Amino acid sequence: MLMPAWAAWDFGGVLPWTQWALATTLLLLAVPVAVVLIIQAPISRRKMSLAIPVILLVAWTAGWLQTLPLPVSMVEFVAQQSSETYQQWLPTELRSEALSIEQPEFKALASGNAFISISPWQSRMATANFAVFSAAVLFSAVVFRRKWTMVFAFALTACSGAGLAFLSSLHHQAPLAIANAGSGDRSFGPFVNANNAACYLNLTLAFAIGWLTYSLTKPTDRNVPDARYRAQQGAPLEKLAQVIQLRIRHLSISTVIAFLLCFVIAVGVVSTTSRGGLLGTAVGLAAVVTLGLCRTFNAHVLRTMVAAGGLAFVFGMAWMLNQGDARHSGSIGDDRSVSTRLDHWSDASLAAWQFLPLGSGVGTYRFAYLPFQQHGESEWFLNADNLAVEWFVEGGIWELPLLTIGVVALVWMLIKLSNVRHAPHLAGLVVAVWFMLASQATSQLFDFGLLLPANYLLVAVLCGACIGYHDQVSRKGKSLTRRSRTAPSASQTKAVNADRGWAFPWPLLTTRVAYGLCCGGAVLTLVVATSQLNAAAHSDHWVRRAKLLHGNARLGVDWEAMGSQNALLLSGLDENSQDPDVHSALAKCWILQSRLAAVEDAEASGLTPQEAWRVSSPAVMRTLLFDSRGTSMRQNLATELSPAQYQALQNARTHALFSLLLCPLNPEIRAVLVDLDFMAQDPASSAQLLSQLAELRPRATRAGDWAVRKALVNPGKEAAATICRQHLERFPDRLPTLWAGLTRQQDVDFTLRCLPDQLPVLLAAAELTVPGTELCTAVMQHAERHLTQAGGDGQEANAVYRGRLAELNQQFELAVKYYTSAVKQNPTDHELRFRLVVVLEHEGRFAEAKDHLHRCLLQSPGNAVYRAKQDALRNKI
Repeated sequence: MLMPAWAAWDFGGVLPWTQWALATTLLLLAVPVAVVLIIQAPISRRKMSLAIPVILLVAWTAGWLQTLPLPVSMVEFVAQQSSETYQQWLPTELRSEALSIEQPEFKALASGNAFISISPWQSRMATANFAVFSAAVLFSAVVFRRKWTMVFAFALTACSGAGLAFLSSLHHQAPLAIANAGSGDRSFGPFVNANNAACYLNLTLAFAIGWLTYSLTKPTDRNVPDARYRAQQGAPLEKLAQVIQLRIRHLSISTVIAFLLCFVIAVGVVSTTSRGGLLGTAVGLAAVVTLGLCRTFNAHVLRTMVAAGGLAFVFGMAWMLNQGDARHSGSIGDDRSVSTRLDHWSDASLAAWQFLPLGSGVGTYRFAYLPFQQHGESEWFLNADNLAVEWFVEGGIWELPLLTIGVVALVWMLIKLSNVRHAPHLAGLVVAVWFMLASQATSQLFDFGLLLPANYLLVAVLCGACIGYHDQVSRKGKSLTRRSRTAPSASQTKAVNADRGWAFPWPLLTTRVAYGLCCGGAVLTLVVATSQLNAAAHSDHWVRRAKLLHGNARLGVDWEAMGSQNALLLSGLDENSQDPDVHSALAKCWILQSRLAAVEDAEASGLTPQEAWRVSSPAVMRTLLFDSRGTSMRQNLATELSPAQYQALQNARTHALFSLLLCPLNPEIRAVLVDLDFMAQDPASSAQLLSQLAELRPRATRAGDWAVRKALVNPGKEAAATICRQHLERFPDRLPTLWAGLTRQQDVDFTLRCLPDQLPVLLAAAELTVPGTELCTAVMQHAERHLTQAGGDGQEANAVYRGRLAELNQQFELAVKYYTSAVKQNPTDHELRFRLVVVLEHEGRFAEAKDHLHRCLLQSPGNAVYRAKQDALRNKI
């Protein structure tokens, strides 16, 4: 029970070293746990207790099969989109370049083999969670077979959750969190994401409710009833007063403590401001209340309550889905586009259908989704805000059915445990598990907190406790249940067995064999998972150090210290790793090594160290080498650069290629390959890489700007025009940022090809050009043609466009006509009214301008531009 609490305080267990420590601890306990389970296997023929561990082993096996290299034809049959990922998203030029490298790993990946998983390393790390979860379930099945162990688990976990909720709420007040919901600061205590913290608090609340149930049922579940707990006969009010008095006497210290812990944890859930967490808590409490009322009210009342609760849940979900989330909003032009989870789920469902039947690979959602995203900003899609959708994308037809079977098996065991009498700890367990199922089934429709070790370990504890106590009940037979009759005596059992004669104990043997196979499989998968997590932790350590060094690499630093640190990283990062992040870090380390080599040779080149550092940047070298004057130098690059610098750049491109082969949908590594395309055998691959980068990050404005600037250098204007046009169609407000680079080419036809056929963009481009120039005339003529084709002078939008066009042509009288018409149709638009003020001022109609400006100030009194215009018009008559 200490492991979930420790993982929660260590950032939720998200760090690879934490996951490796958890897996190692479970592995050390795995052998004795397996022995105990095999020896204490129940004699009953029913093996329902093995359902959950077996399901996890099946899931682990399916995830492991997704990481095996297979022929492309076979992958195309079982996961068509995965095959297309390896075929279409890896440019042919890069495949040929990879085949020429004398490394067997490259040739195996580039020669035509593919995986069901689009990122095998991510899938291996995700399958490790199945193994850890399975081992935690089996370990809990051994530990939780006595009453005191369950009570101890209730108390410890509830105290951990209350402590986290209390300490975190002190530094993360609810009003402040609500005010800053759109600022990007969504942390809560040790958890990086408040939604994950809400998931953990909901799980600890389940344990606290279980402890409260145990404390409330223990005094009233005695074999010899106490008269103090009986209400005497009398009037209804007197009887109610007696019941209240008896309940107060009934309270114990543990009951009060459990109630206070429930209250503190519930306040913590509210402080996280997680809507999924709040709704999950409400549904979980409704499930617990319904469970308690099932033994009190009749079926009609129960059906009414369930129907009311279902309607409340549906309306609550509809309200939450329609609420705009500020931190997931994007800006397109002058309009605010708020992307809801429904948009996210629709795009993810499209990705899921493409990856059927076997899915994109466990743990690969953030890459599998990229080619299909149409809504929201890029930060939204690190994980799905719906675990069911995420598992549908990753697992296809097998992951969600396995989860459903596991839940059904757990519910079946809960029904059996709920019939046990004189067991307050089992009553608390049943209530806790019901709350957990209801709350997590609801909250995980909006979040993804169960993927964290701190959270899924608590679920494993509850599942293992159900298995352990179910085994205990199965061994003792039906004499413990409420509906059972009196159990036969020992002499009666002995006589019956003597009449039957001796028989080989096949049920016991088959049960122990089943337990042995299950435990052996769990231990074996845990060994593999521990090895994988150890490799992941080692890689993560060096990758983090590399990111820190590259972030601090700048002018004016100690070159020798930087060189020694970079050499240490190059020796620490494993060149044979299957982690694409490792090879991405190696590529950046070799780029840094090439720049350090240029600094060392600065004196021989006649440059200062600062100049050599700047010129050796891949972006600067790329610009120089793809210039018309640098063509000959690029063709003889091996002789133009020093041997150390050339070899370092060659190594950087090799590792960048390997990283892309291991994860074809990774957008970041494409940026590195584009910067190093002057080292490629065929630089033509940059056109496809830049196009793919813009497609993989369609909602990232900076990525689109970067792609346009890189395309202008190589492959040239044609590719740059296409990428720029698509980028401005999605983000028209990025035109001022790109305009200087586009006009620097001094090519009117090229600039017009970069502009989409959208009147707002064309008019904005006309406003950015110098009046009277050839470019300004061409843009305005292009805008007039589109405006003529649109027609409809009376429409508000067209009136505004015609007014802006007339204003650009300095036809202010005509602009006044169109703006006046538009203002009449939309009198609340103060920005449109201010345009009318400007043209009225040009026409000398100052009185009318002042009147309209006064209305603008009424709508926006703090606008500095309006105030300045008011001062300018004050002395004009």
